[in-house]
Amino acid sequence: MGGPVSGLRHLAGTRLALAVSVDNKFDVSDFRFEDRVFDPPPGYFWASMAEWEREVRNCTDDGCAFAGRDGWVDCTWNGKRRVLFAFRDSARTGRWQHARGKPTAELDRYGMAEIRKNLPSGFAGLALVMCERSSRIL
Repeated sequence: MGGPVSGLRHLAGTRLALAVSVDNKFDVSDFRFEDRVFDPPPGYFWASMAEWEREVRNCTDDGCAFAGRDGWVDCTWNGKRRVLFAFRDSARTGRWQHARGKPTAELDRYGMAEIRKNLPSGFAGLALVMCERSSRIL
């Protein structure tokens, strides 16, 4: 986890957050998310692309998702390259949140060549939504 935000960066005006993964390694040969277990922090669930897009329009922060912020140097935190944040359905949609991208911009769509280039040692973490019962606009 990284920087002053302890690895969880909330997007102002929304229930969205980006959670930095402890490990930046991702095995792209087994690309089926439905078989993987990711543990979001309490009070959050792993967002689908559609859930993210519905909520992100309320975002009042127009900076990069994580790159160059909160102790990151471009797409690197703590000596590890971290590029792509995954949605629950990224494997199916091909859409990811790039650490350098603006969350309010259209989501990046990556082909398998780009994913194979960035994910093996550039997995950044998960795109999250705060659960309704613990919901508060940040």
